[in-house]
Amino acid sequence: MRKTTLLAGVAVLVATAAMTLPAAASNLYATGFEGPTFTAGAIAGQGGWQVFSASSQPGLAQVESGVALTGSQAASVSGSATGQTGPFYALNLASPGVIDVSGDIMLTTPTNGGSSWQFGVTGPGLSQFAGGIDIGANTIFAISGSFGSIGTFSYDVWHHVDIVLDYANQVFSVGLDGSTLASGLSFCGANGACNGAHVGAFGDAIFDTFGGSSNTGYLDNFSIDTVPGGVPEPASWALMIAGFGLAGANLRRRRAVTTAA
Repeated sequence: MRKTTLLAGVAVLVATAAMTLPAAASNLYATGFEGPTFTAGAIAGQGGWQVFSASSQPGLAQVESGVALTGSQAASVSGSATGQTGPFYALNLASPGVIDVSGDIMLTTPTNGGSSWQFGVTGPGLSQFAGGIDIGANTIFAISGSFGSIGTFSYDVWHHVDIVLDYANQVFSVGLDGSTLASGLSFCGANGACNGAHVGAFGDAIFDTFGGSSNTGYLDNFSIDTVPGGVPEPASWALMIAGFGLAGANLRRRRAVTTAA
């Protein structure tokens, strides 16, 4: 009886998982900025990366060999730039669907208040802004509408950031270290003003500083992935996890009875 009940429960859980889990994500691009593709020095021109610099200081965006979360290298940007500066990766997709742009980011402690930093996605040619975050004085602001505060960002600590963009519905979500900070945020639309104009294509992913600071930003383990079917609702994940926990508990109890016999 117990064996039949357990197997039936597992069958229900597998069926539930099939209904709630999305298809496996497909990686479009990933890098840890390691060799032989990348070598220490200016990142411009390495591995397909380019640098945007309003201050004509592209050399401030580097492949850094001294600080990394994994491996021995990471991308870095000096906050001392006199204008907006940072590396970007172009991956033009006309019909993006749902895209997860992620990376591990660390900002060092500034001595003069700190620059504002940005991690996000634009349309092709760095025109229009789909979504992302600005970070200033430990506060995370969503690049959407009125740039509302959605969380805090500690200095001198690596954080994993996910920007999940739904191009069909023109909304995005922001995750920090595995927790969702905000979801259903409207695409920004226009660079700067965030007028909500439609952004139909995935163009460039960028990590940059607005300059005028003494701190440095680091980016490691950068990835761009498709998310077929979108992201499952938290309630679906909770139901599935609870179900597998229950099946495990039943299995443990059955093993205990068998051992005692």
